[in-house]
Amino acid sequence: MTATSTAPAQGKPKAPRKPRTTKKSKAKRVAKKPVKPNLGQLLDGIWSRLEENDPLRTMEPLKLPSPHENLRAFGRAIIRACEKCLGHKIEVEVEGYDHDTWERLIGAWALYQRSNRITRCEAAKQLGLDRSSLTIALNGKRPLTQWVLMSLAKLLNVEPFDIRSDLGASYARSKDRDVAIMLNRISNEISSLKGDVLGLIQVGMPLEGLLTKIDRLDAELGVH
Repeated sequence: MTATSTAPAQGKPKAPRKPRTTKKSKAKRVAKKPVKPNLGQLLDGIWSRLEENDPLRTMEPLKLPSPHENLRAFGRAIIRACEKCLGHKIEVEVEGYDHDTWERLIGAWALYQRSNRITRCEAAKQLGLDRSSLTIALNGKRPLTQWVLMSLAKLLNVEPFDIRSDLGASYARSKDRDVAIMLNRISNEISSLKGDVLGLIQVGMPLEGLLTKIDRLDAELGVH
C-alpha cells in the first residue's frame, strides 16, 4: 500500500492589518476652526489692546455738554475698534432707539472699564444677573429691560437717561418732585430747630447769633 501525501490547502494571503484608530487620533487629525470672540469678550480686553496714545484713553464724554450724545459717539468709537480687531462689521439685532441705547451702553461700559477693569462675570455678580444675560445686552441681541438698565446705570456711575435718552424728561420730573419733597422736609426741620433756639433764648441763653444763622439758611434755601 503506497502512502499518499496530502499537500496543505493554500488559502488567500492575509491582508496587512490597518493601524487601530482611536477617537483621540481622529480628533488630532481634525483641524479645529478658530472661534471668533464676541463683542463682550473683546470689550473685556479693549484697553489692553488699544495703543497708549489712542485718544479714547483720555476722552471724557460725561464731562462734555450733551453727555448722552457724547457717550454714544464714544460707544461708536469703541465698537469700531472692536470691529477692526475682528476684521468685519459687528451685526446686532436691536434697532432704532434700542440701537442708540446699545451704543451708549457700550460707551458707558468701556468708560467704566477704563478705570475699574471689571469683567462681565464680576459685573453680573454685583447686578444679581447671570453672565449670559449681561453678554446678550452687550452684544446687542436684546433690548435692555428697565430693571437691567437702572442696575447697570448705578454700577457704571451714569444716569439712566445717559444710556437711554428718552427717559430724560420723565426722570427729570421725578427728580424735581424728589427735590420738592426734600426741601419741604428741610423747611420743617428748620422751623423746629428755630423754635428750640427761641425757647433757649427766653431762658437766658445767648443764642441770638445761632438764630441769625438759622434765618440766613432759611432764606438761602428759599423756604418760608
